[in-house]
Amino acid sequence: MSTADTLFAALDHPTKRARRQAAEALGELGTRDAEVRARLLGELGKGDLARRWTVAYALFLGGDRSERLWPVLVEAIGSDDGDLRWAASRLLVALEVPDLTDRLLAALAAGPAEQRKMSLYCLREHGERAARVDAAVTAALDDAEAGIRLAAMSSLVVVAWDTEAAARAVLRRLGDRDAGVRRAAAAALGRLDSQDPDVRTALAAAAGAQDEALARAARGALERLTRSRGSGPG
Repeated sequence: MSTADTLFAALDHPTKRARRQAAEALGELGTRDAEVRARLLGELGKGDLARRWTVAYALFLGGDRSERLWPVLVEAIGSDDGDLRWAASRLLVALEVPDLTDRLLAALAAGPAEQRKMSLYCLREHGERAARVDAAVTAALDDAEAGIRLAAMSSLVVVAWDTEAAARAVLRRLGDRDAGVRRAAAAALGRLDSQDPDVRTALAAAAGAQDEALARAARGALERLTRSRGSGPG
């Protein structure tokens, strides 16, 4: 059995480490061996998600940044496996496709909860600021899943095109039914640097909450807003 055959067989190994090592070796081998690269391309659509992801990873390591990897990677960010989701998200935002933002927005609009959540983190890492991104991310603040609401806030503080409108949307989440979302909303309001007096009023009220973690996040946001205004012009 050739080295390549051994490595391809390892793509079905039961452990992640062995599959990753095989992918790394095949990716490197594929950069100088056209036959190995062609074989990887032929394997991209075969097998279960774990196997297809491993093949996509090998192709990526071999320099492939094309849209052919998209179907596998977008499926992978919806996986139940957290390691796989985050690894795939890093590859997604590195693809060289001109319509990446639109693809991510489409993934956010449909699919399982994990895919929608990770699409928000991918939008954050991609970093494009646009009204259509604001609209989609802001809408996700009202998602039934707390994890998606958290991801939406994490994304919005980075990509918000209209920060004042974003702050007003996040302000609603200070009354969220989930304690973690309420704390994240307080922190996000500090990072959005809004000049809206309603934001400061709401944070001042939250700073006196019985939930000490929320109160601490609100105080930190107020301090951040105060520092930001103090360092501004005038």
